[in-house]
Amino acid sequence: MKNIKLTLTILIILFSTNNICAQYRKFIGETALSDNLFLQLQTGGSYIAGSRSLPFFEGISPHISISAGKHFSPILGVRLQVSGWQNKKRLPDSHYSAKYLHTGIDALFSLTNIFRYYVPSRKFNLFFIGGIGYVHSFSDKAHEQPHTNNIVPRIGFQADWKVSERISLNIETNGNLYPNGFNGRVNNYKNDYSANLLLGITYKITYNRSGIDFPHMYDPGDVIDTRNEEINRLRQELHAKETELKRLKEE
Repeated sequence: MKNIKLTLTILIILFSTNNICAQYRKFIGETALSDNLFLQLQTGGSYIAGSRSLPFFEGISPHISISAGKHFSPILGVRLQVSGWQNKKRLPDSHYSAKYLHTGIDALFSLTNIFRYYVPSRKFNLFFIGGIGYVHSFSDKAHEQPHTNNIVPRIGFQADWKVSERISLNIETNGNLYPNGFNGRVNNYKNDYSANLLLGITYKITYNRSGIDFPHMYDPGDVIDTRNEEINRLRQELHAKETELKRLKEE
């Protein structure tokens, strides 16, 4: 329950921050539902930390994730993800590899576009990740380990490099907060923790010319300048007509 409250609190704060940043920088015109959709495949290693954890290199397990998502603005994106594979659990005199499945939803906040102006041709983006997931750990009768089901929060960072119109490469590190016992050892600790390091590839389903493309985006300052120029032009034309009308009357 504490994990759920912590995750919801983090997401509420991040969404509020995103709205503030979006309002003062840019206005975004209407976009289609199919704009800025992507698929993502990542693989790497995972380490579960807790009381009496395995030595670091001995405790690393393979990890794979498949995601589908959408960028709603240059700052905010969302992805649905299925991940997992193996988790090395420790027994009193040995350890074994247990299988688990992690499904979740993550918010992707572009720190690059929050702290710098949005540039459609930019090839690099750094994302902050905040999300929540459901984790099912499969039972293992041979080691008398029951299955478990948990709700866990996640935070992390992803660096993304565009290499072509549709393809980008990424490296991601994220951490998950699991209940005590996920690593196979139950003790007085409140939680176990996982650290994942992943390399991946992202494929843009929707074709456009940038990593995050918003062709209908416009700067309110530019719009105001354009309107002022139009008003000044009309004023000059009106003044010229009034001058001409006055001259004709005098004749």
